[in-house]
Amino acid sequence: EKTPTFVEQFFLENLCPTNNDSSTITAAKSRITNVKLLFDEIKQYVKRSPTGVQLELLKSHPDLCLKLEQIESSITEESKHEQGRAGLSTLTPEERQNFTKWNEAYKSKFNIP
Repeated sequence: EKTPTFVEQFFLENLCPTNNDSSTITAAKSRITNVKLLFDEIKQYVKRSPTGVQLELLKSHPDLCLKLEQIESSITEESKHEQGRAGLSTLTPEERQNFTKWNEAYKSKFNIP
């Protein structure tokens, strides 16, 4: 059986009624009335999660500042837009090299593969 993704697990635990009990969804609808509140709920869920789950979530995010050819073939449209909004797709080769070096140093320091 497939293990639920982090987002699926959040949904199942917080937004999905179980055993035909709609109180879970009713409570969620009264708490989560806009996107910011949903984001806040997810942040709290991450903070309450075990360290191993938090680390898996971090590791599942693509590296920043991928080369354009890598971006096209390996990340979602949302990630492409995120990197574009951050200006990472317009770095010069030297800036990209420095960014990649700093990113690798960060990952090494915190033991993130």
